[in-house]
Amino acid sequence: MTERKVNPNLERVASTKEKLELYMISLCFAVLAVSVQTSEFGRGAVPDWAELIGWVALLVSGLMGLWRMEYVPVTLENLVKLDRMEDRISSLNDAKRRGTREVLLEAENRVVGIDELIKSNQDAIARAAPLVKGQERSLLVKYFVHRYSMVGGFVLLMVSRGYQPLCVLVGGIC
Repeated sequence: MTERKVNPNLERVASTKEKLELYMISLCFAVLAVSVQTSEFGRGAVPDWAELIGWVALLVSGLMGLWRMEYVPVTLENLVKLDRMEDRISSLNDAKRRGTREVLLEAENRVVGIDELIKSNQDAIARAAPLVKGQERSLLVKYFVHRYSMVGGFVLLMVSRGYQPLCVLVGGIC
C-alpha cells in the first residue's frame, strides 16, 4: 500500500474550515453570554419572548456545534478505515491477477485463500459503509441545526433589542 500525498490546498481548506467552526461555536456562546448579562425584561411581551427564545436558539446552536465537532473525528476515522479496506481489496485483486492463491495472515498466523480474504473484506465494507453514511448524515443534520438556530437566535435577539426603538420610530404602533 502506498501513502497518498495530500494536496497542500486541501490541508489549508481543512484548517480554515476547522477555525471557522470553532469561531462560529465560540460566537454563539459569546453572544449568548453578553445577551444574558445585558438583558432587560419588562419592555413588553414581544421583546421578552424574543429574548428568551433567542437564548434557547443560541444555546441549542452552540451545543449542536460542539456535539458535531465531537463526532467529526470519529466519522473521518471510519472513512479512512473504509478507504484502507478498499485499497487492501485492490491490492489483493492485483496479487490475484499475478497468480497468488493464498495469503499469510501474520496476526493470526494462518494461511487463507485470496478469494476468501477478498470476500471477507468486501463483506466488512458492505456492513460498515451504511453505518458511516449514517454518521455523515447525522453530522449534516447537526450542522444545519447549529447553523440555522444560530441565525434564528441572532434574529430573535435583534427583534428583542430593536422592538422598542422601532416602535418609537414608527410612531407608537406597538
